[in-house]
Amino acid sequence: DGTIDTVGSDHAPFTREEKEAGETEIWRAPNGLTGIQTMLPLLLDEGLGRRGLSLERLAEVTATNAARIFRLYPRKGVIAPGSDADFALIDPDAEWTITGADLLHKAKWTPYEGRRVKGRVDLTMVRGVVVFQDGRMLVDPGYGRFVGRPVSGA
Repeated sequence: DGTIDTVGSDHAPFTREEKEAGETEIWRAPNGLTGIQTMLPLLLDEGLGRRGLSLERLAEVTATNAARIFRLYPRKGVIAPGSDADFALIDPDAEWTITGADLLHKAKWTPYEGRRVKGRVDLTMVRGVVVFQDGRMLVDPGYGRFVGRPVSGA
């Protein structure tokens, strides 16, 4: 209904050992948890599969609206001539189980361990290059690029 403008992941892939530093002193534990690899499948499962969210609305809240808010649109947040060609191809019907062992970042744990989801990212493109396909990264670490944005004129 438009209540939510954008959804994102504060991806913080701390290892279990790093997080356990807070067992005796809470302030020693780093904040955050993993999310970049599980956010879209969870949104597909819960939003699309269980709550009737459309794919168009999912694209708005995960890409288009954030690009507009941060004044990166139309370079980011849209598939159109002249844009960066950043997008994911999904299989909304693929059912699978989230496991930490399958995550591609340094933290091999997830609070969603063992959760069955319906919806999977099969391919990801960044600047028109396939960077992820069939569960594997196809580019070296560091392929990403900082995306600057205009300074506020207000």
